[in-house]
Amino acid sequence: MAKVKTTYRVYVDFLMKILRAEFDTKKEARQYMKEYGYTKDSEAWIDKFYYVSQEKWDSIHDDYKGAWHSYYGEHPEWLGRKTVMTACITGNANENCGLLIEGVHFEIN
Repeated sequence: MAKVKTTYRVYVDFLMKILRAEFDTKKEARQYMKEYGYTKDSEAWIDKFYYVSQEKWDSIHDDYKGAWHSYYGEHPEWLGRKTVMTACITGNANENCGLLIEGVHFEIN
């Protein structure tokens, strides 16, 4: 069975530096932010991180996945990384407008 595991990460600043890699719940991530003085108004935020099985990745149609390229030179460190539409990972059609980047938003196991 194709699987996706969701965890949460706390990021800071515009470079998306990870403060701490893994939390099982959003509540744990919020507590971490609070302990270290980060608030909703600070430059830190919580985002989901997905672990995608190879089987799940292979089942996604090529029309919905590809490789990162930039027309304006943003994030050169992402060039060539795999990308996929959010709904293909989450299964929620209402989230289809997002683009996930390998290593930033998801990892293939």
